[in-house]
Amino acid sequence: MTDSLPSMSLAMLAARMWRLSEADFLARLNESGHPELRMRHPLVLQALEPDGARARTIADRLGVSQQAVAELIDDLGRRGYLERLPDPTDRRARLVVLTSKGSSVLREAEAIIEQMEQEYAQRVGLEDYRTARRVMARLIEQLGGADGIG
Repeated sequence: MTDSLPSMSLAMLAARMWRLSEADFLARLNESGHPELRMRHPLVLQALEPDGARARTIADRLGVSQQAVAELIDDLGRRGYLERLPDPTDRRARLVVLTSKGSSVLREAEAIIEQMEQEYAQRVGLEDYRTARRVMARLIEQLGGADGIG
């Protein structure tokens, strides 16, 4: 371990881990045939319920603005991963739903993340990895961030 890592704040360590895991994830997603996707794209797919969700609900789950989510939804729609359908409970609203291509890439992304988690746990030891996850989850919950995905 380099000398500077232990002296970094937990927030800085978490940010560095996010960047490293994001690069790893995107490289694997690229290798699986989806070079056009970025890190936020699978988060949007993951934020959907099986029957779809309104854009506002997705934004709330991700903790981002509706404008940011609308841009991601539009981008994913152009790429064939999502579509907007009328909401059967409110004719003024639209639901964002996965296409078959979106469902497929979501399954691939979840498998990639599972593989990454297993590999990372092997690198540091399963007990340490579980402890790190548990502590980070507890801190996030204590800081009021347990409701969002991203």
